[in-house]
Amino acid sequence: MSVSVTRFGLIGLLLCASAWARWDKGDTAEVRIKDLRFTQFVVGEKEVEFRVETIEEEEQAGTLDDYLWERRGEAVIGPGQTLFLIDGHHLLRALRESGRKWFWVDVVKNYEDLSWKAFWAKMKGGARGKKPMVYLRDGKNRPKSVSKLPRDILDLEDDPYRSLAWMVRKSGGYDDIDEPFQEFQWARFFRRHIRFDPDDSEGWARALRQAMRMAASRKTEDLHGWHGERGDCSAMLEWLGEHEE
Repeated sequence: MSVSVTRFGLIGLLLCASAWARWDKGDTAEVRIKDLRFTQFVVGEKEVEFRVETIEEEEQAGTLDDYLWERRGEAVIGPGQTLFLIDGHHLLRALRESGRKWFWVDVVKNYEDLSWKAFWAKMKGGARGKKPMVYLRDGKNRPKSVSKLPRDILDLEDDPYRSLAWMVRKSGGYDDIDEPFQEFQWARFFRRHIRFDPDDSEGWARALRQAMRMAASRKTEDLHGWHGERGDCSAMLEWLGEHEE
C-alpha cells in the first residue's frame, strides 16, 4: 500500500488500521497503540510527564490533531506484518497514559519477507556500519534480549538518566540530530559521571546543572550532537520546581 497521504484527507482515512490493512514502506497509518511492538526497554518518565501536559494543553486549545500529525512516529514492518515502533515511544506512552488508543506512524522499512532471525539482525545494525533500530538495554544499562522486549508501552520502565539527557537537550545542551538513540548515548555518559536521587527534587536540579556543565565541556565532545556551548536550563529548572513531589 504505497500511497502518498495528505493530512487527515480521504486517503488518511483509508489508511486507518483495520483487520484487512496491509502496510508497506512509505505508508502513513493511524494504528491502534495495542497493535504496535516496541524496540526499547525504557523511557524517561519526566519526558513522558511533560508530554502528557502538552497533550492536555493542545487538546484544550483545539490543536491536538495538528500536534500529533506533526509528531508522527516511525515504524518498521517485521515478519507477519508486525509493526515495530522505532521512534516516538515517549509520545506514545504519554498518549496511552492520557487514555488514547491511536497513533500516527510513518512506515520507513519493510522487512516482512525476512525470517525473525534475519529481521533482528537487520534491526541490530550488523557489522557494515548500519545504524541500529533497537536498543537492548534496561533502565540500569544492563544488556537485554530481544525476546524480553515489552509488548505493552506501559511496561517500559523508567530510566532517570534518560530523562536527564532529555532535559539537557531541551535546554540546548546539545543538538538534536538524526542519530538513533542519541539521548540514550548521553544518558549512558551521565550515568557514569553523575549520582543523584530521582526521588529528590533538589537532586534533579543539581544533576541537571552538573549535566549542563558536562555537556558544554570537552568530556562529551565525542557524543552525537555536541556543540560545546553552554545551554540555558532555567526554564527546565522552573518546570522541575513546579513538579516537586
